[in-house]
Amino acid sequence: MNVPKNKGICLLVSCFFIFAVLMIPHQANCELPGKIISVEWLANNLDKPNLLILDVRLSPQEYRFGHIPRAVCAFARWRQRLNGIPFMLPPLNYLKEKLQKFGVTDKSDVVVYSDGLSLGAIAWACRVAWTLEVLGHESVAILDGGISEWMYQSKPLEKDSISPPAGNFVPNLDVTRLATLDDVRYLKATVVDFRVPARYFGVEKGRTTLKYGHIPGSLCLPAEWLLIEKIPRLIKPVEEIKKIVLGAGIPEDREQEIIALCDAGHFACLGYWVLRHVLGYRKVRLYDGSMVEYTRFPLPLVRYSWPASAGAVPQIVTPVAPVTPKIKPPALPAQPEFTIEEDEGC
Repeated sequence: MNVPKNKGICLLVSCFFIFAVLMIPHQANCELPGKIISVEWLANNLDKPNLLILDVRLSPQEYRFGHIPRAVCAFARWRQRLNGIPFMLPPLNYLKEKLQKFGVTDKSDVVVYSDGLSLGAIAWACRVAWTLEVLGHESVAILDGGISEWMYQSKPLEKDSISPPAGNFVPNLDVTRLATLDDVRYLKATVVDFRVPARYFGVEKGRTTLKYGHIPGSLCLPAEWLLIEKIPRLIKPVEEIKKIVLGAGIPEDREQEIIALCDAGHFACLGYWVLRHVLGYRKVRLYDGSMVEYTRFPLPLVRYSWPASAGAVPQIVTPVAPVTPKIKPPALPAQPEFTIEEDEGC
């Protein structure tokens, strides 16, 4: 049978269009209304077929005492010691195994929640959500205020454990969301330090951070300032956050390269989440190693000084020395600030 030339072209274009539609990632059809989910929305959408709720509180016992309906106990070693550096993104094979165990598929709309009682808890939910994003799963959000806000609004809890079908999600590392030590040293980026002011200024330091002070040129924006003061901890209104961010010296340009860091890649995850998903900065990365890694090398640090934009006195900078593979960093002190050593028991 002979097909007219123009009809043949139309048929070819139609087939190409259908193929292109089928190849669009699921995230383009995400049913989540945003990257920060309210209790009201979640309570009204528990019947969504692709909804997957991950309870990432720090003890399986909390899950057994009561959890949000449909929530899966996602207790895992979300950060591990790699190459002598603690609190790092675990190997992809480990994360693939855990995420599939928790039921994550390519079509899952994932909502992550913690207890919501503290900055650390909210930032922990952001850390797990960032982990999903950096592994290539875009359809993920955090629950504003966590399970504490859920309970504060008198929403129901369940005690039965949820065992989801195994998922099929395969991690594919997205390096545009992850910063390395070399990125911090050489990338022309705005580096934002989300630690408390005392650690930025250099009168205090974290137990696993070997030296005092901050990276030259970095800006001080404590993660605590992004949350309202009352418990449950909720993220502040957008307009207030805009003023805080601009006051900290972060450029208004949403295409600006930004690197978020803290002591160990924990509090900075809240900063990453807010800058990228609340304010719309499109090129934000998390420096996973943060100051724990940076201070193990003979790199410049500033102590007893605020950023120049805040009227700082002349900076005190330590001598610069290049990082090479031959440098052997000193051993880290024991008793890290934040870790999970066991990931079974849900």
